[in-house]
Amino acid sequence: MKIDVAIREDMPKVMELVINVFLKQDIPGELNYIPEEKRPKWWVIKRKQDIIGALALFIEDGKYHLGRLVIKEEERGKNLATKLVKEALDQIFLNDIDIIYMDARDITVKIMLKLGAKIVGDPRPFYKGLITPMVIKKEDYLSSNI
Repeated sequence: MKIDVAIREDMPKVMELVINVFLKQDIPGELNYIPEEKRPKWWVIKRKQDIIGALALFIEDGKYHLGRLVIKEEERGKNLATKLVKEALDQIFLNDIDIIYMDARDITVKIMLKLGAKIVGDPRPFYKGLITPMVIKKEDYLSSNI
């Protein structure tokens, strides 16, 4: 298993995984894609040639956002999402990015809280389930000791 920044050749498999996961949550297909003007950067978990997890950083309304965190259903429960988020944040916070916003599902809220994120609003309905607005600051992440 390897976590890395996605390359162009990874993107069809990344999008297939995103679509499959979001379809089960009744999220419309048009929300799966992140337009190029939002400058998406994807991280992936690869096992041989298979993409088993993905996460994106993108810009929206002038702010950096994390989203589209997906893990293949049969791979869940192995702390892969936490490892993927940590690897991405390690790389993101090496740059001049000090704060990241996200809307997180319940399981992702738990992961992000352990990594130093804060809840900044009330959960709200989003197709099947709720999303919670969160923010993670560089200094809080670096002091989380996870």
